[in-house]
Amino acid sequence: MITRLYVNNYRSLVAFEMRFDSMSVFCGANGSGKSSMFDAIQFVCALATGACFLGGLPDIRRRTVSHLEFTSWMQSKTQEFEIDIASGNHQFHYVIHLEQIERYEPRIIKEVALCDDRELYTRDLEGVHFDKGRSGFPLDWQ
Repeated sequence: MITRLYVNNYRSLVAFEMRFDSMSVFCGANGSGKSSMFDAIQFVCALATGACFLGGLPDIRRRTVSHLEFTSWMQSKTQEFEIDIASGNHQFHYVIHLEQIERYEPRIIKEVALCDDRELYTRDLEGVHFDKGRSGFPLDWQ
């Protein structure tokens, strides 16, 4: 079950945080961000599972994201997403920060996955790191 969602600079969502209980109801006027919240969840899940990817050539099996959807009035070209999930007796925390520099494809600048506050992996522009940075591999950000 999703227990928490944080979204910053995605469509109309700025520093948006929502905590979920076993039963949650979403109400709001048209254009207030209800659909954007669900789209953000779907987007993060698709990135995390490989159902979509950033930039590159189109792939029939997966969706290619060539442009990020920023909040129109913000100057920042970075998006932040965090999602917390409870499953069985475990708590998962996933963070992903995306950036799109003009004339370039979007890229992941930070990614972190935790299970029960233990780091599973981190990713930055240098590469993927395991075991608190003691092992890993380099990664071309493109």
